[in-house]
Amino acid sequence: AVNIFDELASPPTRGHLITLKNVAGLYRKQQQYVSAEDFFRRFLKMVETPGLYDRGLQVDAVLTLTSMYQEQERYDEARSLLDQLDGTLQQDQKISPLWCDIRLAQISLEQRDENPHKAVKLFEVLWNVLDKGTYSPKSTSMLKDGPSPVLKLERPQIFKAREWLRFLQQVKGIARQFSDPEPHLRVLSVIRDHARELAQSEPWHLADAENELREARKLAGLSSEARKKLKEAKDLESQALDESESEATADRISLLERVLATRTEILGLKHRDIATTCLELAKLQRKAGRISSALESYRKSVRIRVDLLGDQHADSAEAKSEAALGALAAGEAQQAKQWLNEAIKTQTDILGENAPALAESYHRLVKYHSYQGQYAEAVELAQSTCQRFEA
Repeated sequence: AVNIFDELASPPTRGHLITLKNVAGLYRKQQQYVSAEDFFRRFLKMVETPGLYDRGLQVDAVLTLTSMYQEQERYDEARSLLDQLDGTLQQDQKISPLWCDIRLAQISLEQRDENPHKAVKLFEVLWNVLDKGTYSPKSTSMLKDGPSPVLKLERPQIFKAREWLRFLQQVKGIARQFSDPEPHLRVLSVIRDHARELAQSEPWHLADAENELREARKLAGLSSEARKKLKEAKDLESQALDESESEATADRISLLERVLATRTEILGLKHRDIATTCLELAKLQRKAGRISSALESYRKSVRIRVDLLGDQHADSAEAKSEAALGALAAGEAQQAKQWLNEAIKTQTDILGENAPALAESYHRLVKYHSYQGQYAEAVELAQSTCQRFEA
């Protein structure tokens, strides 16, 4: 397609432009970086053609190309390209989501290139620009003078409610990597405040935000010794959950029990990490035939997630769906059915009809009918589920 476009004598078209970008993306996925860069460069030159310019496509291509440069540790070239586009976007004077995406990419680049001070500086400029709504030079001077940053942040008009929440989630991921926990806590606080706007229609956002802020504050207040123990527990967990190990051995179960004990001692029982560890432990216990212990661990996981996040939350539904397998193995069919029905309703309401997690819950409901000897119901549900998700 590119060759045909190149042979045409007429001026380049949007179809030509998008084809160049798509070919560049395919080469990048195959890690054929030389060819990918060639097509990206051709695209970036062509996108400047009068009557063809598309800023969204340009930003997307630059973000992809600079990400590719970072994979090759070509940080200076990535930095130059991002800085150039940053300056171009600031000429508009009005801030835009596209500029925000470029700024996040700049911060991420400095983190990857081990320039933490510069990453923090860029973050604070972004924060002040979002607060003021302009590229005012005051944001830079404020940063140099070092006053306390703005703690509250109203949603800028350039973002719709859910777009703002998605953007803040990206900012959160970047701020979490700073050595100082304050920026991360600041972002979490803004996410919580914004989630209150959505609490009426989508209450799980607020439950998530409040819980994450509470847990982050607790983590920030831990001693260095406690942090070290949590790091050791995480390493042990990685060993226990090694996917290359298919057998639910006593050693793997013992490792997870140690992880659970350490995390409970430091974080307390009501913590999302405790619920997740209980769930993973229950899976191993069930595979090892320790059915009674598995069901107890499943119940604990469900109870903690419901207490922390409420019934109407995808994580609570996941725990119930998983726990139904433990209940079936223990012969508690009614408990299994109750958990599955609740999980399916929540997943349908929150995740939608086509969610993989919902398909998994229907699969487990098929198992329930089969365990009960209700083979006709099992076959009918299996067929209808397959048809739905194939469609």
